Amino acid sequence: IKANPSLSYSAQVNHDRLADEDPTNGTGRMNAEVNMSSRFFRIFEDPPGPVLAMRHTVAPSVGVNYSPKPNFWGTEPDDVSRVQEQLTASFSLNQDFDIKLPVGDESRAGAAETAPEGQAADGEEPEAAPTRDEVPTRTINLLNLTNTMSFDIRRQREEDELGFGQLNTRISTGVGERFNISM
Repeated sequence: IKANPSLSYSAQVNHDRLADEDPTNGTGRMNAEVNMSSRFFRIFEDPPGPVLAMRHTVAPSVGVNYSPKPNFWGTEPDDVSRVQEQLTASFSLNQDFDIKLPVGDESRAGAAETAPEGQAADGEEPEAAPTRDEVPTRTINLLNLTNTMSFDIRRQREEDELGFGQLNTRISTGVGERFNISM
């Protein structure tokens, strides 16, 4: 489990040289946030077909963000009454499906198998047959699925309001080097 706390303060100062009174005004806002995440995975060693291995990774995360009502200087109180404190939670679930495929010239391995025992097909010494772990491989992201949603806790406290934000789902794949789909 990984936890990332953060605390920040941002300020914006405006200066109007043409204003007669209070030429300088601005806002300042504090923000406190805690994000927690984890990552779990499972490796499947012998999937069917030419796939050497498959890995399924699940990475859930949750975050809470709090910002009190900002402080203003140099402005009228009517201008700042709309701005409220913020208290939100965010949820995310990321899933990856990766596969490991063999890479290389399969015809060379086939030629070595057809030569007489003790002699390679091209007259050279035979090479030991590579084991499944020694075969050159490449990893491909077969599928990535990400779900995210936010929840406005302050808005939920108000009457007749729901705090749920939109549920966003993103699906992508990197099946080939020149073929990727994302939606």
